[in-house]
Amino acid sequence: MQLTLQQMSATDEAKSLICELCRNFYQLGWVGGTGGGMSVKTGDLIVMAPSGVQKERMIPEDMFVLDQQGNVLVNPIPRPSPYKPPKLSECSPLFMAAFELRSAGAVMHSHSLNAVLATLIDPTASEFTVTNLEMIKGIAGHGYYDNCTVPIIENTARECELTDRLRQAIKDYPKSQAVLVRRHGVYVWGSTWIQAKTQAECYDYLFEAALKMKAAVGIDASQPATRAPAAVANGVAQNGHAHGSERPTKRHKASAEDAPRAIVLDIEGTVAPISFVYDVLFPYAKKQLTAYLEKHWESAELQAELQQLQAQAKEHQHMPGAQDVLSANKATAIAGIQAFVEGLMREDKKLTILKTLQVSSHPNACKLPLMLFAICITGMSC
Repeated sequence: MQLTLQQMSATDEAKSLICELCRNFYQLGWVGGTGGGMSVKTGDLIVMAPSGVQKERMIPEDMFVLDQQGNVLVNPIPRPSPYKPPKLSECSPLFMAAFELRSAGAVMHSHSLNAVLATLIDPTASEFTVTNLEMIKGIAGHGYYDNCTVPIIENTARECELTDRLRQAIKDYPKSQAVLVRRHGVYVWGSTWIQAKTQAECYDYLFEAALKMKAAVGIDASQPATRAPAAVANGVAQNGHAHGSERPTKRHKASAEDAPRAIVLDIEGTVAPISFVYDVLFPYAKKQLTAYLEKHWESAELQAELQQLQAQAKEHQHMPGAQDVLSANKATAIAGIQAFVEGLMREDKKLTILKTLQVSSHPNACKLPLMLFAICITGMSC
């Protein structure tokens, strides 16, 4: 198949990106000895690293280009001896499973030792779980207090033979962004290569943290953290002494002037589980958005917000509704905005304008902080 100039430009960028990332992963010990792999989606094409090559020495010409069904459209250019003829990655059917079942934008396969050892914390376990670790917040759909669970599947002699097990694990664990393979490594994906890279790094941190917590201090990372007794909370004992100090601390007599005038709260993973955002806030905003747009279409405030949204639509033209957001026709634009915003929510985009529209759609909206917005839609007065 002959690619268009636009497709060639996009795939060339993805090829260079894979080479760069694999060099970084090699330094981390994730893709040594020709192990591991990576694939990146660009438009309706997929660029995939070859199998059996030294990942840190790859060049863009080594990459395969596939269609969305996994058919090879462009083969790599063979390199002279001692390089072997290019071979499509053994991981290709597993990468395609994540593209198909999770609409992934990139998939990474790592042979990280932390991932291997994480599967052996309990050699009989079918899943790995951690909670109450800060880096959990780097995994889409998770907060500090959530259980971050990754399914573990058993290894096979050949990589491609893992396909059925991995597909089933992806279906059985819809919140997980990864699948561990016992005594082998891990597959991690994301909606973009940036999210996939971020999540691969966060998962590896969590694997290592669980291993070191257990080995160094005997703490099971799958169990919630135990809190310090109230008597010594914040380093102050009941007798008024600073914890570990013999001298009493001087107490300040409270006055009306000391009372806080405002409290800033972060909802995600602190005062409410991260699932509240996806199960309550997002559905509510989706339901109210069209009515909000109809009512305030002519307002200067909304038009200013729409200018920001239109800028995002130009950057994400592949998403549903993006083209219609730019329409001069009100009905077409509103329908496009609804579709585009729902797409941004689905992909969990961290955009200021998205949060602004989510909050503004509340009927009593007054640019509420997100936590107060959450309180309002649960029925409390605001």
